[in-house]
Amino acid sequence: MEKEKMMKKLTLIVLALTFAACDLEVTNPGPVQDSFLVTEEAQVGVVNGAGRALSAAMNWVSYTGGAISREVTPSGSIGSFGISLRTQEGNLDANETSTHWNTSQRARWMAESGAIKMKEEVYDDYSSNANYAQIL
Repeated sequence: MEKEKMMKKLTLIVLALTFAACDLEVTNPGPVQDSFLVTEEAQVGVVNGAGRALSAAMNWVSYTGGAISREVTPSGSIGSFGISLRTQEGNLDANETSTHWNTSQRARWMAESGAIKMKEEVYDDYSSNANYAQIL
């Protein structure tokens, strides 16, 4: 019994010291400045980010388009993250699909913006840049 009390006290002391040693302060660095995005080192990240945004956009647009054209049949996937009844009827509701189109426009903007920055800031001969070709 005495040993058990001692272990509990020791555990509490260790936990108290552990939490006292933690610094829970968070510093927000703010938005990334454009000057960091036009460097050669950042190009791969910009290209991959645009590609990821395009993949997300194509996912939603293809899913919704497939539902409207009946290429995708809901087999229990209705409601949240599924095909709504209105979509099954062939009606695109702006409240349900605006995110899909916003995602597509964001992907387009990311690719165009990245290409413009690479063309203007990084290379004089941008046509030989593999990252520039990929983001187009």
